[in-house]
Order: sequence, then structure tokens, then C-alpha cells
Amino acid sequence: MPIDRRRAKRYVVVDLDLHDDHLEQSVGRVVNISDGGLFAISDRGYTVGEVGKFSIPVQELVDEPVKILFTAWVIWSHPNRLHPEKYSLGLEFIDAPDIKTLLSQLDAAQD
Repeated sequence: MPIDRRRAKRYVVVDLDLHDDHLEQSVGRVVNISDGGLFAISDRGYTVGEVGKFSIPVQELVDEPVKILFTAWVIWSHPNRLHPEKYSLGLEFIDAPDIKTLLSQLDAAQD
């Protein structure tokens, strides 16, 4: 059953990198994240419908290096209005078992 993105709890985040595991490099910054997907500002555009493997290093939230791995499909990708050299990127999670761990870390950090 698809997640209603309008009703999902979103976490606004600062300083979380988004890595494209196929390219083996950082491609942008996560702006907000929910249990269904995320919004990022990316250095490159993606094709809508494209499926990719991504990760978010979260050593900023915990004391040891950890990468949250996930597979997602691109639901939108277009030039960012404020920074036209960058792209607004919407990803919907397909396989993301560790996202709940990340979201609980974000909950704990907000308390």
C-alpha cells in the first residue's frame, strides 16, 4: 500500500550527505526524510522512474561510522529554483530496512 506523503512525519535534517552507491560518490544533501522517502538537493539530475542504490552516512548522529543503505526510485528530478546549477530530487524508498533506525535516531536527537 503506498504511503500518503502528505501525512507522513517528515524530519528536516541538516548536514546529511546523500551518496549514490553506483557512482561511489556524494551527490547531494538530504533536506527532509520520512519513512516513505526523502527530498534532497543534488549535484546532478536523475531520470524519473530510475532506480538506484543510495546511502546516507550518519556518523554525525552516532559515535561510530554507520551508513544507512537503501534502494529507491526517483519520483521527481528538476532544476532547483534557488540554485539552478543543482537539482531538487525526490526519492521513494523501495528497500530501506535501516531507515527506521535512522528515523529513531532523529527522534532521539529532537528530544
